[in-house]
Amino acid sequence: MIMNSVQKKLHEEHKARRARLGAKTVTNLVLLPSVKQQIEQRRALEEAAELAARQQARMDEQRRLAREAEIERRLVDQIDQLPPELFLTEAPVVRIPSLAEIRREVCEYFKITQAEMMGSRRNAPTVLARHFSYYIARSLTGASLTQIGRAYKRDHSSVIHAIGKMEELVLVNSSIAAQYRHFENKLAYRPAPHAYWGA
Repeated sequence: MIMNSVQKKLHEEHKARRARLGAKTVTNLVLLPSVKQQIEQRRALEEAAELAARQQARMDEQRRLAREAEIERRLVDQIDQLPPELFLTEAPVVRIPSLAEIRREVCEYFKITQAEMMGSRRNAPTVLARHFSYYIARSLTGASLTQIGRAYKRDHSSVIHAIGKMEELVLVNSSIAAQYRHFENKLAYRPAPHAYWGA
């Protein structure tokens, strides 16, 4: 392929030279030995250039790999100098529980059924469980009052009243505050499953 393109180019140059000199065009021109030598020289130059390009590409790749290895080594050195507590921590992971999960956990704690929670029964444990559920749902999930009311089959005014009462009780009643912390720890926090960056 290289030979054909070079031959054609030299043939065209030879024809142009003959035309400038006024010589007649000769068909089926036979290449002279000097022309064959030029072809071989040009082919050798092209092969040398291709070999040099391959060598340059190999050298570029080696330099790139060396740069990446140096960057990685520096990063490892910098990481080794950082305090270990930055990477491994026992800090809990905060999660957002679902409203159904909150309702299930509160019912289990107060030993009532979900039907009682959702029903109209007004005895003290059931009312306290409902109020706890509303308050926990509002503080741990950020759900709207309407969403909480819908989840418990109540209107939002009942939810507002219950949350207001619970906010006061958590501040003044240590037993209620301890119960709230129990639910918060049970529902919202989980131990970190593995080492992770930062807290």
